[in-house]
Amino acid sequence: MTEQLSTNRRKSTPCPGGDENCPHLDEVSRLRAEVKQLAKMVRTDELTGLFNFRYFNQALSLEMERVRS
Repeated sequence: MTEQLSTNRRKSTPCPGGDENCPHLDEVSRLRAEVKQLAKMVRTDELTGLFNFRYFNQALSLEMERVRS
C-alpha cells in the first residue's frame, strides 16, 4: 500500500527536473517567504518592532562564546 502511494506521488509530480513553469517552484517560494516572516516574528515584538527576550538570549550566548574563544 505504501509503495503504491509513493509511486502515485512520483507520477503526479510533473516537473521535478526543472520545468520553468513548475507549480512547485511557486509553492516553495511562497513557503520560503513565510518562513522568513515567521523567523522575524519570533525575534521581534509585534507591537513595538523591538527585539524580544528570545533574541537577547541568542545574542548573549553568541557574544559569550565569542569572548571565551
